Amino acid sequence: AMNDAFNSCNKLMSITLPSTLKNINGYAFSGTGLTSITIPASVDSIGIRGFGDCHSMASIDIEDSDNVLKMINGYNGSFNYTDADKTVVIGRNLWLSENGAPFINPTSVEFGEKVTTINPYLFRWCDKLSSVSIGSGVTTIGDAAFYDAGDADEVGEMVVTMGENVTTIGGSAFEGCDKLTSVTLPSTLKLVEGYAFQSSALTSIVIPASVDSL
Repeated sequence: AMNDAFNSCNKLMSITLPSTLKNINGYAFSGTGLTSITIPASVDSIGIRGFGDCHSMASIDIEDSDNVLKMINGYNGSFNYTDADKTVVIGRNLWLSENGAPFINPTSVEFGEKVTTINPYLFRWCDKLSSVSIGSGVTTIGDAAFYDAGDADEVGEMVVTMGENVTTIGGSAFEGCDKLTSVTLPSTLKLVEGYAFQSSALTSIVIPASVDSL
């Protein structure tokens, strides 16, 4: 896609990106009326505010791929100011220009089988997040990945379905998740780093025999 290709086409509600697409450049769909987007497996990168200011986008689906998807994060993030409540499906590992939460107001996230690492801070402070499904490919949950998530008044309970092959839960990964009342840790788990579940709402926990270090 070219820079600014569909910038500010606020009546553009829907588009199907081709399976040959490689790069979505800066501001390509910024300010459009898109209500959802599927990022094809072929895409290597999404540039500065490629989907910025898309205030109606309620669904982001990043297709499964063995290749990393490169995205801009921070003030000029690929999805910055795209602030509708939304569901997010992540089907591949992400490379972010800086750590932080690239998606605004997610209510649910699903990680596909091709994802091996959940980036640090990926859903930090995402207070509307009520559902997290972690696929069987994930081995590492990064530091503070879900820090302080899911604590909005409208969230009754934060439900986390833990992947069955997770070996490491990073420091502060679920710290402050005060609607997270239960979680089942997998029998593959080796390391639970500092503050991983501090100040969450867990009422009980079973530590698997596999765990070496807390």
